[in-house]
Amino acid sequence: MDKEICGCVQRTSYGLPCACFITTKIREDKPILLDEIHHHWNRLYMGQESNEDGFSVEDEWNGIQEHFKKVPFQMTLEMKEVLRQLPFPNTAMLSPPPQKVPTKGAKKKVDTARFRGKVTSTSRIPS
Repeated sequence: MDKEICGCVQRTSYGLPCACFITTKIREDKPILLDEIHHHWNRLYMGQESNEDGFSVEDEWNGIQEHFKKVPFQMTLEMKEVLRQLPFPNTAMLSPPPQKVPTKGAKKKVDTARFRGKVTSTSRIPS
């Protein structure tokens, strides 16, 4: 209940009522008003959302289909891929390349002369 002990950390950090503020409201028998809470927490909805209240994406879907008719074929394929990833996020149209992709740098040469026992180099033999 003491403001010095409470420190009002929740109020300054999160915009929520702290312990000393809540006890003051309880003692005075007053409600905590929505204006006393940061507006971020007012938008929070904890109940179950229902799809029965008229929520529809029909207008957006019709707009997408009209847009499909106006753009080039290659763009429709790209848009279709993006739309396909909405219901199936774990799948992808990516596949591995058919052959190994060359990397930077020169190809590594195998020194066959060293394996035959012949010394063709001018460098010194370690033994």
